[in-house]
Amino acid sequence: EIRFGDNDRLAALVAQLVQADLLLLLSDIDALYTKPPGTPGASAIHHVPFGDRLAGVEFGDAGFTGVGTGGAVTKVAAAHLAAASGTPVLLASTPQVASALAGDDIGTWFEAAGA
Repeated sequence: EIRFGDNDRLAALVAQLVQADLLLLLSDIDALYTKPPGTPGASAIHHVPFGDRLAGVEFGDAGFTGVGTGGAVTKVAAAHLAAASGTPVLLASTPQVASALAGDDIGTWFEAAGA
């Protein structure tokens, strides 16, 4: 059964189906962090090489923003799914959309297989 919180996975599957050049995953945070943002010692991760399982990254609880559910865990799972099919992924916050489309160096870039 597909639920409302599966949007990230659905996006990754559609990106795979249409052989997208890029998957842009939007979040309420500006990048993936080593720990939940706001936690002492948390720092942004700007690049994830293909195959990096992000060992040592502390994911917080699944979130609920009023728009969707899941948090960083679902974003990372979707990013790995899309990247494995050859689609690079950019994780960014909604206010960064224009910068992302302009090609600015923002968010977290997940490298695709074969890149």
